[in-house]
Amino acid sequence: MEELHQKLQDILLQDDWTDLQTFLCESILKPGMKNLFHCVLDSVRKGEELDKAVDTCDSILDILWEWLNVGYWKDVDLVWRHAYSYASLLKALAILKCANDQAVSNALRACDMGILMGQPIMNEVLPRLATLISNYLIDFGDQPLDLPEVRLVCPEYLIIQDYTPMCRVTDHLLPVEYLPSIETFIANYVDQSEPVIIKGAVDHWPALKWDLKHILKICGPRLVPVEIGSRYTENDWTQKLMTVKEFARDYVLCGNGTGYLAQHSLLDQIVELRSDISTPDYCLGETDVNAWFGGPGTVSPLHYDPRHNCFVQVLGWKYFRLYNPIYSDALYPFSSMLLNNTSQVDVEKPDLSQFLNFQDVPYYECVLGPGDLLFLPRKWWHFVRSLSTSFSISFWWDFP
Repeated sequence: MEELHQKLQDILLQDDWTDLQTFLCESILKPGMKNLFHCVLDSVRKGEELDKAVDTCDSILDILWEWLNVGYWKDVDLVWRHAYSYASLLKALAILKCANDQAVSNALRACDMGILMGQPIMNEVLPRLATLISNYLIDFGDQPLDLPEVRLVCPEYLIIQDYTPMCRVTDHLLPVEYLPSIETFIANYVDQSEPVIIKGAVDHWPALKWDLKHILKICGPRLVPVEIGSRYTENDWTQKLMTVKEFARDYVLCGNGTGYLAQHSLLDQIVELRSDISTPDYCLGETDVNAWFGGPGTVSPLHYDPRHNCFVQVLGWKYFRLYNPIYSDALYPFSSMLLNNTSQVDVEKPDLSQFLNFQDVPYYECVLGPGDLLFLPRKWWHFVRSLSTSFSISFWWDFP
């Protein structure tokens, strides 16, 4: 713990707190809330009444949680998210300054909650602090998961021929290019709104050497949101916060497809992963980057994204089936606003008595393996099934 405390001093300089002071001075937080922040900050800086400071942080976070969960997430005022991050940081520091080894994981949970629910603060101090605590737990506190030997093997030629639970054999396979020029990529695929698999685009990524043990070593103690259920269109679908280690133990290794770390900004949360991944040259605009991690059998039902997507397979294999947006009506999208980008059709077991026109829609299909980049033009419908333990990265971007 002494070594951990010393490293804390290295990343939390006295001047860093001017950011919080400025925030409290300029924000719209009520005076009572600001006073609570000042009291906690004073306790943390002096190392006094730390148990009381933790309780006060919990009270602040409970209030902010209510504000964060009113209405749609995109409409939440950033002041509440910044405040949540600062309160999470103060809670983590108060725990660490008075904690024994058993409480360190609570400090990491506070950091991760601040990252997940808040906004970046103080030069991304929460991800840096979380990395420090996570490494400490991996080295001294957290017991590694006893992993069985897992061979990730996908007989690709069999998958294309035999993985046909749908109604007929594929019309044709997706085109494949090896490092096309950017000009060719734009002219033949972006401008034409045509998907393509690109080989060689990420061969330099260190991430292609990852395996399950490496992911757990880096991410094991970290708290992440996991989707629970066979697919998000089902009534039993829900979300749960758990550590990556718990997720791997209870879902990934079981291979029943009911747990999925899906569409999560994992690279922003866990900074150690960033250096192993870089934005592909074929992303022609500002990107939103998300991770997809799960065991065999995880499914994304037929849906489309509103932005272009460079989808990179890092670990394992995934089956894709793609439909052109010109056939959207025959794919029977849900009528609700929340699901109007999702088809009502179960692609693997279509009810043709209810969705008669679906059987006549042409499609592409493919299997992505490690290092493959799939360009999905905006609004192209796609169904995805993991054929093995799988880790993928999506880069969403816009282009005129």
